[in-house]
Formats: sequence, structure tokens, C-alpha cells
Amino acid sequence: MRSRAWGMEFYRGADCCLLVFDVTMPNMFKSLDSWVDEFLIQASPRDPENFPFVIIRNIIDWNENRAVRFDERLAF
Repeated sequence: MRSRAWGMEFYRGADCCLLVFDVTMPNMFKSLDSWVDEFLIQASPRDPENFPFVIIRNIIDWNENRAVRFDERLAF
């Protein structure tokens, strides 16, 4: 409960949301939807349908360990 109250203060007035995921961990990518939902709940933007989100891939130099395909990222 305490972290939720902190989130409301932290997210309020945001102009966009950056979400970072590790390309070697597919579960991290799959959890992005829940992070989007949580952000929208906490931030309560005026126009949630058009609120801008930026998805950032991390650990992209580990080509042999990538677990999230390009088409999956593009679909998100």
C-alpha cells in the first residue's frame, strides 16, 4: 500500500513512460502489459488511450541470448 501511494506521487504529471526490458528474459517482455496497466492506474493521465509509452530494449549486445523476437517486439 505504501509503494502504491509513492507511485501516485512519482507518476503524477508524467508526459510519457519509459519501460525497459532485458531481451534475454522473455518473461520481462511479457510483463510489459501489466506495467503499462499499473502506470495508467497510478498516473491517471487525462487521455490514457493515447498516452505515450517508450519501450527500451536492454542487453542488446547479447545476440546469442536474445529470447524476444523482433516481430514480438514490433507487435507490442
